[in-house]
Amino acid sequence: IVVTTLAALDVPTNLNITLSNPESSRPQLSWVYNGNDPVDFNIERCQGSGCTNFVMIKKILATKGNISFLDNNLAANNYQYRVKAVRATEASGYSNIAAITVLGLNAPSNLTAAMRSGYPKLNWLDNSKIETAFQIERCLVDPALGERSKCITAYSQVGVVNANTVTFTDLKPITGVPTGYTVYLRYRVRAVQKEASVSGYSNTVIVQPLN
Repeated sequence: IVVTTLAALDVPTNLNITLSNPESSRPQLSWVYNGNDPVDFNIERCQGSGCTNFVMIKKILATKGNISFLDNNLAANNYQYRVKAVRATEASGYSNIAAITVLGLNAPSNLTAAMRSGYPKLNWLDNSKIETAFQIERCLVDPALGERSKCITAYSQVGVVNANTVTFTDLKPITGVPTGYTVYLRYRVRAVQKEASVSGYSNTVIVQPLN
């Protein structure tokens, strides 16, 4: 009878994390496994600066050498990762811990609005390099409560424009307002990108539509 004894599992080394660009929300992990035999790897992640509550997010099967993994879309936050090799009931020690900060899409800024030819026209500053579109939202404001009052309706999307577009004219009618009742319109804009999901919102602006 020939008994084959497998060597103890090596500890994964050189765990490193990068982003394809500063606005990406998908960290790219890479590490090295110097063992002779292919093994599985458990990838663990926790959220928050200095976090310790790691949770396994992925198992990579039967590989060795230089290994990589692309994580899913993540919300803007600080993240830490670690990796260990596993084989049946065996497990190696953990790799070094690698940390990264996900910033996400840069939000548009300097949003302005003014009435032009009877319709609200918006302009903003594009701060992102990878957006695929901008979403424009509005809500209704009761001027009797002051221009800085909260919306009296929920925000709703009134338009979408292509990447690198920094202007929008709102042609959508105002509905649901009683006759003789005056409302202002409050607007906000955010960038959208498939990989990085959505940015935060721009500043808000208020415009008084023509009666």
